[in-house]
Amino acid sequence: MTEPDNVTEQDVVDLVVQRKTAIESKTKRPFVLFTFSVSENADDNVHRLPKTLACSVKPYGIWSRIVDPEDKVESLTSYFQLLALGLGE
Repeated sequence: MTEPDNVTEQDVVDLVVQRKTAIESKTKRPFVLFTFSVSENADDNVHRLPKTLACSVKPYGIWSRIVDPEDKVESLTSYFQLLALGLGE
């Protein structure tokens, strides 16, 4: 995946925070953000932005690092289980 020209990671984080605020203001409900990063390497560069995005919407940001591709299904299943428990309401 290539990055767009003249857009920094901080620009992306700022946009997410702005949209979070707007959505919460309009819906009067918390904004929940699930992010995942998938890489067989534990390289922090791959995982940095998804983690930063989740942390930027505390306390309702959740990030999962998936290092082993075999863990993808388990991690995505956990996401749907959380939604089913009402976290997404």
